[in-house]
Amino acid sequence: MSLGDTQTVLEIGAAAVAVIGGIVAGIAWIWKRVRRWGSRLGQFADDWFGTEARPGVPARPGVMERLTVIEGELSHNHGHSIKDAVLRLEQHAGTLPTQLPARGRHARYDTQEFERISA
Repeated sequence: MSLGDTQTVLEIGAAAVAVIGGIVAGIAWIWKRVRRWGSRLGQFADDWFGTEARPGVPARPGVMERLTVIEGELSHNHGHSIKDAVLRLEQHAGTLPTQLPARGRHARYDTQEFERISA
């Protein structure tokens, strides 16, 4: 084996190491992206379907369970929903006087007027 043959073998070996290193780096880059995407997909699935209780961590309801609760608050349910409270406030808004009656130095309601309005 001559000096030229040794140099050729070293060049081929260096090229092979460089190619293998590039392939490994490319695979590592792709794996990192796939793992991040998989992690985000797992987080989405946990949010969508909910999670069961674990020791020290309470259960989290899924999206559909939370939407059911929200829909319940937006419909009439005999006075206990947000919608019913808003309707009650809207009905009583027209009964409030626009100005306070002046009495002495300070404008205030007397007890009879206050009881009439709050009833």
